[in-house]
Amino acid sequence: MKNMVGKRYVILIGTKIGDNVIPYYQLFYWSSVYKDTSYLVTKNTSLILSSS
Repeated sequence: MKNMVGKRYVILIGTKIGDNVIPYYQLFYWSSVYKDTSYLVTKNTSLILSSS
């Protein structure tokens, strides 16, 4: 798993608001916080996309 540290992944997530499903991209990245433990942490920023 150490080879994944530092790499970024963009995951498409659909959020349902009312009757409309609003897609947005949440940026995830692997970070080594504890000694040998790597886990997925989310950044505070997300790109909101308008539904087409």
